[in-house]
Amino acid sequence: MPEPASPPTEAMTSTADAALAVLASSQFGAFSREQVFQAGLSRGQMIDRLASGLWVLIHPKVMIAATTPLSTATRAVAGLLYAGNRAIDRNSPDYFPFSVMNRVLGSGPASRLFLNLREDKGYTYGVGSNFVASRFNHHFSASTSVRTEVTGPALEELLKEFRDIRDRPVPAEEMANARRALVATWALSLEQPAGILNGRLVAREYGFPDDYQDKFGDNLMKVTTEQVQAVARKYVPVDNVQIVAVGDAAKIRDVLKKFGPVEEYNAEGQKVAGLSAGP
Repeated sequence: MPEPASPPTEAMTSTADAALAVLASSQFGAFSREQVFQAGLSRGQMIDRLASGLWVLIHPKVMIAATTPLSTATRAVAGLLYAGNRAIDRNSPDYFPFSVMNRVLGSGPASRLFLNLREDKGYTYGVGSNFVASRFNHHFSASTSVRTEVTGPALEELLKEFRDIRDRPVPAEEMANARRALVATWALSLEQPAGILNGRLVAREYGFPDDYQDKFGDNLMKVTTEQVQAVARKYVPVDNVQIVAVGDAAKIRDVLKKFGPVEEYNAEGQKVAGLSAGP
């Protein structure tokens, strides 16, 4: 099996975190420094993230690659990939089916993304999916760090898993394992007072009934295969997927073009002229 990618550097991770913050807050609009502040980053935090020399952001149905001022000798040998779109808020009736779907797809070492990209292909040390469902911030994304030379194949496999969970019903055993794992995680969270308090605070913030936490496990166990496929088709993006790639633009630019038009931004958040291209 090929050697997995090295873990991303702190600078790369910080840059990707900043990109995702803007991605969520701007609803995929044009980049501006003001949007970074609106996303909750202080000026100092923004400077720290931009200081790495890596910056990417995404526009609707547009792939964006990053440039880097690093010397050839010190260029990153690994990059970060994010793929996702907006999803559910915390009051959505799809919350529990979405939780089970995400567990099957990309949450934990038994998930499809992990078994495919790490265990089978050896493209990465870690890969997963996650969703944020709050009052104002609600998005779904899958992410991984991969060796530069497998950027294209890794992205292809990630999107293949997106399509598969939409197109095929989850087998009964896989469904049962996902539900049980989520219930076990929830139960463990109640071992500490902080977990109990957090549950009460969530219920109060979103106007849930007093017995919401008491029925949390039951609501997870009631999720059906049909519900999981329905939320996958509704929220796991394929035709409208938004992709963020952070890495050595000189090496990944052409690879990314097969997935859609590419827009490239420099460390100042400025579009690199003459480099937008697509299939």
